[in-house]
Amino acid sequence: MSASTVSDYINKRVSVTLRDGRHWVGTLKSADIHMNLILENCTERIYSADDAPEEDNLGLMMVRGVNVMAIGLIDTLKEATEVDIEKLRCASAPAE
Repeated sequence: MSASTVSDYINKRVSVTLRDGRHWVGTLKSADIHMNLILENCTERIYSADDAPEEDNLGLMMVRGVNVMAIGLIDTLKEATEVDIEKLRCASAPAE
């Protein structure tokens, strides 16, 4: 992916997979020709086989381009719907 394509993602929610396997989601505020990224309202998504993904708030983050494995747009409408469904599932679950 070239930097000119990434510039189309500015001010949009993106998913970034890092070389060490971490998965960050945030609003892309800046990108340069080296794929250095600045993410606003960034969260780290931690996946496990047993549970729904957990999120850890990171805030404003800079990622060096050499650490970026993949970047892609987030479908914000689908993401909001999935979050709402998960909230409904948790609210309707019987208390233990």
